[in-house]
Amino acid sequence: MLVELPEGGLALEGYVEAVERRLITQAITRSGGVKKDAAKLLGITFRSLRYRLAKLNMDAGPDEPDAE
Repeated sequence: MLVELPEGGLALEGYVEAVERRLITQAITRSGGVKKDAAKLLGITFRSLRYRLAKLNMDAGPDEPDAE
């Protein structure tokens, strides 16, 4: 993870978006696709996770897997 600003600078919005996307993807994978649990891993609400997924165009599929 980047800890210092490179000499030439960087595109902050793109960098933050890439980090956010990576962490959300890891949390969803770790939670077995259960977004409610992924939100807990990230320390955010389920509603906040849904907002971020939509903002990053990552919202593909249902909020929770079918429980049978």
